[in-house]
Amino acid sequence: MSCPALMLGDPGEVPFVGHLRFSLSAPGVWISVAGRVAASADALGAFVPARRLEVTLRTVLSPLLRKADRNLLLRQAWSTLASMEAVSLGPSGGTKLSLMLISGDARGVGVSSAGLAMVWGRFDGCWRPLVRPDHPLLGPAGRPVRTPGVLGLARVPEILLGAPAHLPPRLPVSGVLRRAGVHP
Repeated sequence: MSCPALMLGDPGEVPFVGHLRFSLSAPGVWISVAGRVAASADALGAFVPARRLEVTLRTVLSPLLRKADRNLLLRQAWSTLASMEAVSLGPSGGTKLSLMLISGDARGVGVSSAGLAMVWGRFDGCWRPLVRPDHPLLGPAGRPVRTPGVLGLARVPEILLGAPAHLPPRLPVSGVLRRAGVHP
């Protein structure tokens, strides 16, 4: 069972500048990624780094699915990000990056992130914060200096939702999925 990862957009007319999200799966393993990179650039200036990051991660992670190891997928995603040239992540070089990954295999589920103000899981239709505001899963925007840790979950959420570090750590009062770019 996989879980889509979503990232809240900014308030305003162009809420998803620099956003990316994708999922990959194979029998017994899956990974979902949501992120925001170069969002302070204009739409075109943010589009290229967001697509570059998405394509790079897809290319590296896809062949690893056959190993059916969620932790390998998470480690490789962070390793790949660390090896990317700063210029490939937009004018700010990735200093405003927010990235959230959730991966699962037969042994469990793990969440790893950088640049988040808060992260919620939806369980049985209800949104719940996954961590307290001082948890290491949360932190300032930018490429992490060290490989982020992994939060193990006892249960796969229906949806994982992150708030980028520059937004308040509050769940929207209404239209949560719409604020994350999903139009049911």
